[in-house]
Amino acid sequence: MLTTDSAKYAVRAVANMAGREDLVRAQVLKPTRGRGGGFILAEPPDTTKVITVLNAVEDMSRIEPDCVLDLSACNDEAPCPAHDAWKPMRQALVATLKSMTVADLASEIARKKALQK
Repeated sequence: MLTTDSAKYAVRAVANMAGREDLVRAQVLKPTRGRGGGFILAEPPDTTKVITVLNAVEDMSRIEPDCVLDLSACNDEAPCPAHDAWKPMRQALVATLKSMTVADLASEIARKKALQK
């Protein structure tokens, strides 16, 4: 039994990465050979954008046009009742994911863990 959340998350992350050839194809991870082989980030964490990681496992381009009410005819010209409220939130989310790096996430995790002590 793993005793800490960190240990659980580490095992989950490694297991998930090992099963995600799409992360290698998207050049987010690169395999390393040899005795201590595995996967490493293909680019430095301060240049790897979160949107790149997400796009490797899911089509993030659908976030902006998708209707929150799942109406096929929802757009700026024929908006659903929630369109005008959700559109700026979706745009802000996409902008954040495009600007945020893996290093940003790591430093934010470390900062929040330090506050919890």
